[in-house]
Amino acid sequence: MRQKLSPRDEVRLQKAAEIAIATYGGDVVEALKVALVHNGELEDAIRAVSIAHPGLFKITEDAM
Repeated sequence: MRQKLSPRDEVRLQKAAEIAIATYGGDVVEALKVALVHNGELEDAIRAVSIAHPGLFKITEDAM
């Protein structure tokens, strides 16, 4: 279970989020995708959604 952020950490996180969102033209979803990719979690999230909702994504192991 995650612990609640301290007020100081909440402020730091909010400022970082605002900078990331501004960097990506105000697009919250794009900023979130970048954060997930940076943390290595985007692929896992897509695979989990793909398993939960078959046919939503076509996933291949082909290199781009």
